[in-house]
Amino acid sequence: MKYPEQLSEAEIAAQLYNLLRMKGFDARMEVVAGGNKRLDIVVFSNTPAHDALCIIEVKKRPAKDEVEARIVEDQMCMYNEITGLPVYLCDSVSRFNDVCQKVKDLPDFTPEPIVRVTSLSPFPSRTTMDFSLPLAKTRRINWRYR
Repeated sequence: MKYPEQLSEAEIAAQLYNLLRMKGFDARMEVVAGGNKRLDIVVFSNTPAHDALCIIEVKKRPAKDEVEARIVEDQMCMYNEITGLPVYLCDSVSRFNDVCQKVKDLPDFTPEPIVRVTSLSPFPSRTTMDFSLPLAKTRRINWRYR
């Protein structure tokens, strides 16, 4: 198997999501809207209502011609019509800071206090595992039925 030379769209989305979370944005990936449309990243307000503020569409590279650019533009317009939210395009790693600044400039945005991440769960009420422990000290679970 040949090692990939470029980042995939999923890797770019994951890196952008991680950056948004580290900067205090309440971002979620793969949010379903309009019945069957999966939005790459949606940024929500940090209020108890969790209102959606904007959508970020991720592409692995800029459009190479007018036809491809038109397809992406139509997709973004469709997302805007379905949700009524602004849609921003991130088509390379070099645009991360531009996208973060656009989200920060939204009128309803208030940053979440930055906290030390201790789990992979976005749900604070759920029990999570501490991944910093060495494997030898973790509890083993016996899966056999008695």
